[in-house]
Amino acid sequence: MSSTVTVTPAKGARGIGLVSIIAGIVLLLAGIGTWVVVANQLSAEEITVSDDSSFMAGRHVNGPLTAYAQAEVITSTRSRRAAARRTPSSTRTTRRGRRS
Repeated sequence: MSSTVTVTPAKGARGIGLVSIIAGIVLLLAGIGTWVVVANQLSAEEITVSDDSSFMAGRHVNGPLTAYAQAEVITSTRSRRAAARRTPSSTRTTRRGRRS
């Protein structure tokens, strides 16, 4: 005795797959568009990565890697300056010369 079993995918799965593919294409195009707009805006600012950078020093900021390199320089400089300003509270004085 032979029997034939036919398995068909559920109609909902095919629709979900199609919607997922379309959404992926839309998101990919949106990502590419965002990259182009941001790169153009960064390039228009004419920023150069600082020589203090551990990588990409002296390069023109026009993309995410050079923007990251410049942001790291800014963060480290800010941290160094904040650390230099910190003094023990016993030696800190106010503008009027009183100890705080």
